[in-house]
Formats: sequence, C-alpha cells, structure tokens
Amino acid sequence: SSTTPWYAILMLVGLVGSAWWWGRRFRAQPTMIVVYMGGLLVALFCSKVGYVSVELHFEVCVNDFFFKAATCKTILGALLGGYGGVEAGKWLIGHTQATGDAFAVVVPAALALGRVGCVLHGCCTGVACERAAWWTIADPAGVPHWPAQPVEMTFNLVMAVVLLVLWRRGRLTGQLFHVYLIAYAAFRFVHEWLRDTPRLTPWLSTYQVLALVLLAFALWRYQSRAARREGEAFPGAAEPWGGTSART
Repeated sequence: SSTTPWYAILMLVGLVGSAWWWGRRFRAQPTMIVVYMGGLLVALFCSKVGYVSVELHFEVCVNDFFFKAATCKTILGALLGGYGGVEAGKWLIGHTQATGDAFAVVVPAALALGRVGCVLHGCCTGVACERAAWWTIADPAGVPHWPAQPVEMTFNLVMAVVLLVLWRRGRLTGQLFHVYLIAYAAFRFVHEWLRDTPRLTPWLSTYQVLALVLLAFALWRYQSRAARREGEAFPGAAEPWGGTSART
C-alpha cells in the first residue's frame, strides 16, 4: 500500500537487528549497552543536524518544507555523530578496547536496509535522465532518474560482505569500521554527482563537503590507530593516556 510507512518500518527493523547483534556480541558485558545507546542516540541527533546544516536551507520555499524538516536525515551526519557517541559511551563505563569491528558489518547492512525504505518512500533520488532505460527509476511524474538508492544499497551490501570476511579472517583488527568510513565517504563523494541534491556550485554539492569531512576524519583515525599499534610493538612505548589498549 502507498500509505504503508515503509521507511519507518525498515528503520525499526534495522535498529532491532543492530541491537540484537550488539547484545549477542557483548552478552558477557551488559554495561556495553551504554556504548550502543550512546552511538545510536548521538547518530540520530547528528543525522538531523547534518541535514539541517547542509540541505534544509535550500528547501525553505518548497511545499513540503515542514515535512522534510521533521523527517529527513543524513547518513553522513549519523556516521560522524555515532562515532563520537560510541566514544562517549566507552568513556562513561571506562571501556578502553576497540569496538569498531562490532559496528563494521551491522552498520552497512542496516544502511542498505534503509535505502530500500528510500526506494519505497521515493526519497534520495538520483539526477533526472534524458530518457528511460532498464536501470532508471521513474518518479511519480514519470521522469526517469539515476537509481541512486539501489546503487548505494548495493555498495553497502558489498561492504558488509567484505568486512564480514575480513572480520572472520582476523584481518585489519580494530580498523574495520575505519575502513568502512573511508570507503563510504569516498563512494559518497563520487556518487553525489549522480544524486539530486543541493549544489554549492555546478560541480560541488553540500553533501560532498560533508563527505570530505568524514573522509578526512576517518583517514586520521585510521592512521592514528596504525601508528599507535606500531608504537606498542616496542618495549616502553606508552599510550598518550597511559594505557595500552586501542580506542575506537
């Protein structure tokens, strides 16, 4: 039915699924729910802040301005905020070990599910195409568009599989979520040229700026983790905060 709130339903399924995964992963450490909730709540908050910062001001004169203000969010803001929320949760319970690998598979899987909701809801569309093809998606007016939602869904599903394989093989331990953030930020920057989003210039969208921020942050965190672990390999090397465990 067209009135079925698919986006909300699929978002709820993603939240429940991620909570189950987290609970299963840390069933012997019940206080880790604080870390999960910190990441979730700050991610939701920053997903809204990110949207308001980079797009809402372009929508002031549209008919559905208040609907968009109430419902729209951005994945880029959620990823940045969620990272900070996890760190805050870890600080609250005194957890000093890396937790990013636990998020590395479930986050892209949940985001892929969210893009299914975007297809059913008709949001987050690609740029309009001159003519219809087997791969285009028509909007309610019949205008063909680049299939932005399925493309991003496919990217996230592929990343979930790749990261799951790396996790099972013990590769890049403690860095898997950084790998995902780097890959998603780079993908999103390029893919923005095919998405129907507000532009600062003909060649640069507001979301590309946010993608560059995420990319720089993820590269910095990846390099910091790598340098820290290299330092730990030498006797007497100490963490800046006096510990020996890696942080996310």
